[in-house]
Amino acid sequence: PYQYTKSMSAFRATPVRTYLTFFRRYLSENHRRGTMSYTGTWRPHKVDMDGMLKYYKALEAPAAVIEAVSSGLVDKIYSKTEDKGDTLVTTLYNLPNGDRTMTVKIGEEYEDTNPLGKAKVMVVRDGTKLTSTETYENGKISTTTREVNGDEMTITVTTGDVTAVNIWKRD
Repeated sequence: PYQYTKSMSAFRATPVRTYLTFFRRYLSENHRRGTMSYTGTWRPHKVDMDGMLKYYKALEAPAAVIEAVSSGLVDKIYSKTEDKGDTLVTTLYNLPNGDRTMTVKIGEEYEDTNPLGKAKVMVVRDGTKLTSTETYENGKISTTTREVNGDEMTITVTTGDVTAVNIWKRD
């Protein structure tokens, strides 16, 4: 065991106690800094269906996308994410065209092709928030902000003056 001296008294700490003390400090410091891991399996908990329909219509999404959203697809999709600090690896499940895995480097622009078309995407992290800005070939711009608070993630999507807020929960 380890020997610590504090003031005039001495106490003994076991390696387990030392580890727990370190772990509590680590969590406390990360909480103060506002960082939170996105790692886990995330499922929709509360979806703003009307807002999502308006969002996709404002982006001039193809009819097939509008139809899929209208039929409740947004409630069926779920994701698994591995947060590696400067990189996120996310797999989306139950998409109409099959599952999709994306690897995103935080702070680096990349090109993406999705059901809405081709887009240039930039993801930045600010504490507990991840903000993704997508600029589509048709000139439309979309912003998605994800913020984790414990096992709940608030996802806010915006394009123009249309905003929808969805809540997902970690398994």
